[in-house]
Amino acid sequence: MVFSRNWLKMIFTHVPIVTMSACIFAGCGSQSRNSPYSDYELNAASFDAAHLKLVETNTGIVLPSDSKGQNLLWRGRQLDPSLLAKILITTNSVGSFRKQVERLPNQKIDASAPATSGLTWWQSSKGSVAVERTYIWTGCYVHLIVCQENKSWFLYVEWVSV
Repeated sequence: MVFSRNWLKMIFTHVPIVTMSACIFAGCGSQSRNSPYSDYELNAASFDAAHLKLVETNTGIVLPSDSKGQNLLWRGRQLDPSLLAKILITTNSVGSFRKQVERLPNQKIDASAPATSGLTWWQSSKGSVAVERTYIWTGCYVHLIVCQENKSWFLYVEWVSV
């Protein structure tokens, strides 16, 4: 079967356009926003129970049931995935939660923590720090800071898979 030049020209010009359009609309193999292999950031509206569970699993702590995620930055595209999180701890739960964190080891670890510069929500140093711990959990670097800011209690989490 012999194709005319116009037919071949149409195939060679339209196939790439259709393919590119499919990649744009279908994602061209890109990972979902909540994939462990992508980078994403959550705010108070999108920081759900599944991500609170992720923080618990990665750090070995048990968050109070009334905790509320405020912000989370997941960096999964790098060789060593990392997360930064800010979690609201209610006044009713902060006493027992502080005791839990105080029982954790506090190790001197030379590790490169995730960069917090440029994150407007990361203000752990501006609050009054009640307890701070750095330790290794299942081979990963963990840094926890419990502090009070404007009469509210927050947990700041730095975690790096190493």
